[in-house]
Amino acid sequence: MKEIKGIKEIENIERLENEYDLQKASLLERKLRLMIKESPDLKPIRKNTRLNLRIRN
Repeated sequence: MKEIKGIKEIENIERLENEYDLQKASLLERKLRLMIKESPDLKPIRKNTRLNLRIRN
């Protein structure tokens, strides 16, 4: 997982490559859950992150 410069870049991540990426994605997914209430357009990004977490586990 490359360094993310903007939250929209998360949509382009296809897979998690190591444990560090897994931890970052897990924290990001939790943050997005809270942010969706204010910005519903983040919903697809959270969905993509959750799919990556499921595939990794």
